[in-house]
Amino acid sequence: MRKLLGLLVVSFLVLGCEPSAGEWVGKGRSAFDRGLFDESLEHYQKALSIDPNRIDAVMGMADVYLKQGKYEEALKHLSGALETFQQAGVRKELNEKLGDAYLLKAEQVWRAGKYRQSPEVEVEIEEAALEATKLGVSNTKNKAFALLTSLYDYQFENLRGQYAGLSAEEASALQEKELAHVDKVFRTIRPSPEFRKRMRDRVKELTQEAFYRRASQSFAERVRPALEVDPNVTADEEKLRVITRIPAGEELLAEGLTPDERHRLMQPYLQLSKRQTLEVSGIVIAGMLGIDRMRRSIRPESVMSFLVERDELTVNPEDNAPLVLVEASISLKELFDLAFDYQLYLETEAKSEETPQEGGAGSAVTGDAEGAGASPAGEAAEEASQP
Repeated sequence: MRKLLGLLVVSFLVLGCEPSAGEWVGKGRSAFDRGLFDESLEHYQKALSIDPNRIDAVMGMADVYLKQGKYEEALKHLSGALETFQQAGVRKELNEKLGDAYLLKAEQVWRAGKYRQSPEVEVEIEEAALEATKLGVSNTKNKAFALLTSLYDYQFENLRGQYAGLSAEEASALQEKELAHVDKVFRTIRPSPEFRKRMRDRVKELTQEAFYRRASQSFAERVRPALEVDPNVTADEEKLRVITRIPAGEELLAEGLTPDERHRLMQPYLQLSKRQTLEVSGIVIAGMLGIDRMRRSIRPESVMSFLVERDELTVNPEDNAPLVLVEASISLKELFDLAFDYQLYLETEAKSEETPQEGGAGSAVTGDAEGAGASPAGEAAEEASQP
C-alpha cells in the first residue's frame, strides 16, 4: 500500500511538472534568441500540441523557418495557419508574415542568379515578389517593388539584345514582345525616372513612324473636315490658326497710347488667345488619337511654335461693341509631336499611376488620362489635354 501511494505521488509530481503551452512558447523564444533554431522549433511544436490555438507559437515557428532560410516550409506553414485561424487581427498578422516569406524567397532566388539561364526562374521571382506587394507591410512592399524593378529592367535589356540574326517577321514579333513587356512594367510598378526614360525612348523608337502615319491620315480624314465648320479655326499644310475675339477694356481704347503702352495692355488679350489656341489644339489632338477629349492640359510654356500673326482693335458687327481680334497659330508638326507625346504617356506612365506603389511618374501634361492604349510622348505632350 505504501509503495502504491509512493508511485501515485511520483506520477502526480511528474505530471504536475509538465510545462504548459505558454511555457513551451517561452522556451522556444529563449532558444531562438540563442540561435538554437531546431530546439526552438521543437518547443513551439510542443506548445501547439498542447494548445493548437497558440498564435504566438505559430508565428514563432514561422520565424524559425525564415531564419533558417526554409522559405517554402514557412509559406506552407503560414498558409495552413490561415485555414485554421479566422479572427481578422490574427489573419492580418499571418498575411504580413506570409508577405515577408514571399519576399525572402524571391530575394533568395534572385541572388542565386539562375534567372539568367531559365525564364521559369524569372516567373518564380516575379510571382513571389508580387505576392509580397499584396501581403507585406510597407517596408516589405517597398523591397518587393524594388526587386520587381530590377527584374523588369533585366528583362527589358535582355529583350533588346535578341535582334541579331532575326528575320523581319521574327523582329516584328520581338518588337511586340518588347511593347507588351513595357506595358506590363508600367501597369505593375512605378519605375525610377532613369528606367522610365529608357522605356519611353524605346517605345518611341518602336512606334513613332507608325504613329505619325496614322495621325496624318486621321487628321486629313476626320480632323480637318471637322475644323471647316468653324470660321474661326483653319488649318493648312503647316499650321493650325485660331481667331479669338475678346471684349476690349476701356484702357485699351484711350487716345494717344504709345506703342509700349499698347504692347503692355495687349498682353492679357494675347494670353487669352494662347489659352484658346491650346484648347483648340487639345481638341485636335483628341481627334487624331480617336478619343472624345483629352483631360490633361497643354502647358503654355511647353509650346514653342505658338505665334501671334495678327492683333487689332475691331467692333462686334451686331452691337458695335469694341473687340480685340487676335489670330494665332501653332505648327502642325508640333501638334503631331504633342499628340505622340500624349499617346506615349497613356501607354506608359498613365498606367503606373494606378499602381499601389508610392511615388509617381511625370510628363509634360497634367491631369487624368483618358482612353486605352495611349502613352507619354515626352515631357511636352503630357500637358496636351483638357480642352
